[in-house]
Amino acid sequence: QKPALPMQRIYIDGFGGQNSFGVPSYHGAVGGFIFVDTCSSRLDIKLYKSKAQFPRLLEQFLLECRARDWDVRELIMDTDSVNISKESVEPICAEYGCILNPSSRGAPQENSKAERLVQEAKNGIRALMIGAPHIKRNRWGAAAKHYYRIHNVLTPNKLNSKSLYEILNRRVPDLKRMFIKVFGAPCQYKPLTAPDSALSSKTLDGFYLGNSGRSTVHRQRISMQLAQSNQEHRREHSIFCSMMMSKMGSITQ
Repeated sequence: QKPALPMQRIYIDGFGGQNSFGVPSYHGAVGGFIFVDTCSSRLDIKLYKSKAQFPRLLEQFLLECRARDWDVRELIMDTDSVNISKESVEPICAEYGCILNPSSRGAPQENSKAERLVQEAKNGIRALMIGAPHIKRNRWGAAAKHYYRIHNVLTPNKLNSKSLYEILNRRVPDLKRMFIKVFGAPCQYKPLTAPDSALSSKTLDGFYLGNSGRSTVHRQRISMQLAQSNQEHRREHSIFCSMMMSKMGSITQ
């Protein structure tokens, strides 16, 4: 039976690892853990370089939930499939007032919702990377973080035309303020470092790869820091444009 309130029961599953993405992400991530709310289907993705980082990532997730006044009471995960010992996370669960229930062996249907959303997340990451062929392959980590933000503002039909964001926050998401843009779109961003001289350019060209942070200034600065340099952007963007023009030419012919 589902809980009456969202964010009370969380399913956890892992994805990636074993070179499944072909190349590590730009910060060395090889996979991630997905946290699924059984009530609202809200997603959260934490990337890892090693599965030994799971206790720290779990504590980060629970701390974010506490900051939003979300009462997490139960965590359900298959400790065998993600290769995590229960003893390593029990102190964290005790500190945040929740319990850890491993999935029963031979009964993967208990975690079927998380596994289904893992497949949807993989398809979403693949779609974002295919939609931006000019982005380097090691940017899949940014695509993963960008996908779950898109997922949380979508409006599934089964939720009476309410997005997951609206169910949890009780207000309609302001997409303009949340700074959700097209993944891989050309953009100009203000560099974090100070300009070399008064004649230096105040903005650089790059590609939008996502955002982080809450304030507008912080969001605009951090969201663009993953973009490529000006020279690399112009070279890759010209290749992307030529690819698009050749495809359009073949269609018209």
